[in-house]
Amino acid sequence: MNYQVCIIGGGPAGIAAGIQLSRSGYSPLLIEKYRIGGLLWHANLVENYPGFPNGIRGPVLVHKMQLQLAQHGVDVVFDSIESVHYAKGRFQLTGNDNNYSCTGLLVATGTSPRIVTPPGFTDSMANKVFFEIPPLIDKQDKTIAIIGGGDAAFDYALNLAKKNSVSINYRSMQDRCLSILRERAEEHNYIQICPGYELKHLDCMDNYLAVTWNTASGSYREYVDYVLYAIGREPENDLLARMDLTAMESLTSQGLLHVIGDVKNGLYRQMSIAVGDGIRAAMQLHQTMQQMSSTT
Repeated sequence: MNYQVCIIGGGPAGIAAGIQLSRSGYSPLLIEKYRIGGLLWHANLVENYPGFPNGIRGPVLVHKMQLQLAQHGVDVVFDSIESVHYAKGRFQLTGNDNNYSCTGLLVATGTSPRIVTPPGFTDSMANKVFFEIPPLIDKQDKTIAIIGGGDAAFDYALNLAKKNSVSINYRSMQDRCLSILRERAEEHNYIQICPGYELKHLDCMDNYLAVTWNTASGSYREYVDYVLYAIGREPENDLLARMDLTAMESLTSQGLLHVIGDVKNGLYRQMSIAVGDGIRAAMQLHQTMQQMSSTT
């Protein structure tokens, strides 16, 4: 399957790149292994993206982006790319379902959650312990213990507390979230903030998890339906690690390969930054393709 441009990753960076490339006259292929939208599916409320003065829920914004992709005729396939190599002037992409070939490549693989093994964890708890919010988003009338004290933990709590009782638990006595998120959590009737709580042990008790916490006043046990970790994310760079570094540097300098969005932005994981990355990369790739056409 041959294309001018392929984009690996369907989060905001990949979406923005696809739309911009379509506007520039290309027919890019967007390859996503799971579902379009990336971390926007996790967002309770996006408030710092211009054009939405009251904010907008992440899933609602994803729906708008999906419509925009369709309106611009951007082809989307769902596949997991396992390897990339460069030969005879083209990128060769090997996926689980198909192989793809392209002249220009944009990599927007995003991030994955930091995974730990909770103390006492057994396989029987696999449907009770999570590291991302989507599996829990439709739950209601449940008790959910979130572990983490950053923006994600508080945002997840505000999202899940619409239909559930939620606690936010973190070892430090000081959280690391935006003050506006903490204020909202403090005002919410179904959110309990628990600083100084460290997970000591998990046990299965019928259909519940028995969670034992270490606290300043001693051990404390409670029973919950689910535990959700929100302890950070890591760049999803496994694919990049499997690429030849020398070839990657050369192709990047030539303007044929661009790594964009959260996979490279470290702490600056903001939708507006990712969107800007995608548009900039698409414009730069268009310029490179034009120069290549003028010399052939």
